[in-house]
Amino acid sequence: MRFANLISEPTTPTLLFRRFVVVVSRIHPWDIIIKKYARNSDNQEWGYKTDIYEKKLAMSFDTQLLPRINAKSMRENGKQYYVDTQGNRFPSVTTILNATKPQEDRDRLLNWKARVGTEEASRITTGASRRGTQTHKQIERYLLRENPACPEASRPYWESIKPVLEEIDTVKLVEGSVFHYNMSYSGKVDCVASYKGIPCICEWKTADKPKGSIERLYEHPLQLTAYIGAVNQCYQEYDIEINHALLVVAIPDTEAEVFWFEPEVMKDYWKQWEQRVAKYWKRRNSWSR
Repeated sequence: MRFANLISEPTTPTLLFRRFVVVVSRIHPWDIIIKKYARNSDNQEWGYKTDIYEKKLAMSFDTQLLPRINAKSMRENGKQYYVDTQGNRFPSVTTILNATKPQEDRDRLLNWKARVGTEEASRITTGASRRGTQTHKQIERYLLRENPACPEASRPYWESIKPVLEEIDTVKLVEGSVFHYNMSYSGKVDCVASYKGIPCICEWKTADKPKGSIERLYEHPLQLTAYIGAVNQCYQEYDIEINHALLVVAIPDTEAEVFWFEPEVMKDYWKQWEQRVAKYWKRRNSWSR
């Protein structure tokens, strides 16, 4: 039987959370499970074995990769920096966000650690970091058209995010280092591509359960707007102008959450990001005196 006869068209329920921010969820039955009944070795009891036939994700996107910016990643006192070919060293976006995190966010993190215990908090954090890295690697290989078999540990998140990747086209950058020389920061962007025909910054996240609202993304939108600024500056000679952002949260056993950010919203976040960068350098300059 052909897969076309087994796979139904996906549905796309859409929920508007707030102005210019849309969360989209899609369901797509990629895997066909066929149970084959067979007798056991004694030929007495009936059992079954399950064969999973995975329909390969069609690579319908166009690839027009921009030249990569050579950069070296380094850590110092727990903080991450990127160094360009001229020896310029700038703090990463996450380093700036962590150094300027509001006290209420710090208190929330401390309260969580106190509630679950230091050992359990470390286990959860390490596990989340590992699954995020593995899922990022799988997405990176797919976008670079390598499309290898997915490791079992990453499969629940990969299955969640695959339908969203089908909407990606015109890939221009994957896991690329970027710098903003005017504001002195750096970072590594997950992807620059078009989503449903609109150029945007793409950020991939993983979680055990849905975020449910923009507020529960915490500082991730600031990360997105920082990358938009850096990409636009680094690649301005290539007529790159990104104004939109896409953040996708892969969740096991359910459809991924898709957060789409319009330019008006990103402008608001950019103002907040400018304030955080200024605060960071003000503190750094005071420490060096």
